[in-house]
Amino acid sequence: MMIAIFFWWIGLSIVVAVAANTRGRSPIAWFIYAIIFSPLLSGLLLLALPNLANSFAAGRMYLEGELSGPPFHL
Repeated sequence: MMIAIFFWWIGLSIVVAVAANTRGRSPIAWFIYAIIFSPLLSGLLLLALPNLANSFAAGRMYLEGELSGPPFHL
């Protein structure tokens, strides 16, 4: 039973790391956060934080003159 919980914990931590990578965050750091604290809590925190992958693209387009507004919205 404990081995199954261990493998689920590691598997869900990997899912959090992949999600962090797609959102422009460090996958290694988020994997460690998920291992230490909880994959569920880390995943919820990751979803609550802004998506940096989109921010970088918007900032680059703004600097290149493709956008007329600010690169981010509050």
